[in-house]
Parts: sequence; C-alpha cells; structure tokens
Amino acid sequence: MISFDKYGNLFVVDTYNHRIQKFYLIINTCVSQSLTTFVATGCLNSSTFGVYCNALSNPCAALNPCQNNGTCNLSNTTSLGYSCSCPVGFNGSQCEYNNRPCQSNICWNNGICNETSPTTYSCVCAAGWEGKNCQTKIDFCQGITCQNNGVCRSRYLNYTCECLSQSYSGRFCEITSTSVQTRQRVAKSFGIIAIIVLICTVLFILTLDVIKYICGIDVTGKELEKIREEKQLKKQERSSNRRHRKSQSKYVKRRIPIIIISII
Repeated sequence: MISFDKYGNLFVVDTYNHRIQKFYLIINTCVSQSLTTFVATGCLNSSTFGVYCNALSNPCAALNPCQNNGTCNLSNTTSLGYSCSCPVGFNGSQCEYNNRPCQSNICWNNGICNETSPTTYSCVCAAGWEGKNCQTKIDFCQGITCQNNGVCRSRYLNYTCECLSQSYSGRFCEITSTSVQTRQRVAKSFGIIAIIVLICTVLFILTLDVIKYICGIDVTGKELEKIREEKQLKKQERSSNRRHRKSQSKYVKRRIPIIIISII
C-alpha cells in the first residue's frame, strides 16, 4: 500500500516484512520503521479500497464499461471480472457494435429511419426526395408538357417551363406574343386565298368541260383555231425568210467572179 504526506514523502507498507518504509524526498533516503508504529486498517465497506477507502473495487461501478445502455454484471468466470448484457441490436464484450437496421447514415437527404423489424427498416423521406434510402430527387416534370417547344426544368418542389424565344411566355409557354399572332394570321390568310384560287380554277375547268362535252358548245374553239392559224403564219414567214436568204447568198456568189474579172 502506498501513500504520500503533504511534503511529498512516500510511505510504503511492506506487510511481508512487517515494516513501513518512508522515503524522504528532500534527503533522498529511505527509513524503515517497525510495523507497530503504523497500522494500515482495512476499509469498512468491502466494495472500496485505498488509503482513504475512496477507490471502488467493483469493476462495473468503477469502470462503467458497458456501452449503448448495456447492463454490467459481475462475473468470476471472465478475465475482466464482469460481463455485459446488451440491448437488442448491439453486441460485443462491451456492447460496442451497433447492428440495428437503422444506422445514422442509412436514410439520405434528412430522411427519417423507422425500424419495421429487428432486421428491416423504412425511410420517411423529406420533401422532394424518394427511394428506399431517399437517394432519388423527385422529377416534377413528369406529366408536364411545355407548349411551343418549351423545355421543362425540375426545381425544388416545383418545375418551370423555359420558353425557347421571347415570342412565348406563361406557365407552359402557352402565351403567344402579338407580333407572332399577326404573322400567323397573315400566313393563314394567304393560305386561305391560295385555296380559294385553286378551287376557282378547278371549277372553271370543270365548267368548260361540262359546256363542251355535255352541252356541245366549244367556248374555246375559236380562240384555239385563231392561235393555230397564228402559229401556221409564223411558220410560213420563217420558211419564206429562209428561202429568201438562200437566194440572196446564191446571187452574191454568182456576182463575185464577174466583179473580179471586170477589175482585172
């Protein structure tokens, strides 16, 4: 047993040799005294020991070794002198291993883990997340159609349609600007006019066919005959002009030798 006094001197009780040895710190020497001058009495409480009986001999009370709310039991069959009874989900000599299905990082993105059995769990996900471990961000663009080629962008708990040009606006890019509406009306008007002209042309041709083949009246006959006559006259004029040019060329060829002879 070891003790110190207020000067730092060391007292050692040597029960085997029935003596007390005092080590003087100042003179650095050791003096032995008879055991009769000092008796180290035992502690009244058997669960404590030490000079002042303030040290606990119970390892469960002294060490509190069992973690995670485990229960410490004194045991003479273990080398530690105690054993731990662990709560459900924990094991190890000191209940230091956590085997519960709900761990600190099992549910992501601030999800809450609920144990459905000793081996299974379920996650209650925060707003905007889904999946077994709340690992997937919810796509709020599912089922949303942006008009006029707009692009849907998923946001936090919401979505937005990004319009590709300033000609469109609105929640779904459904609002068309005044300039675009004007151009659309003009284009539509031209289309209607073209259709009307096409219909009128078809009706005119059908009417002429009905008058000619059913009523026996050829409305365009005289005009066609006149056109044919004009074409025939043009052909005749072209042929006469060609003959005239040929005759002139022959006359010139005959005159050239005469002119040369006269010159000589």
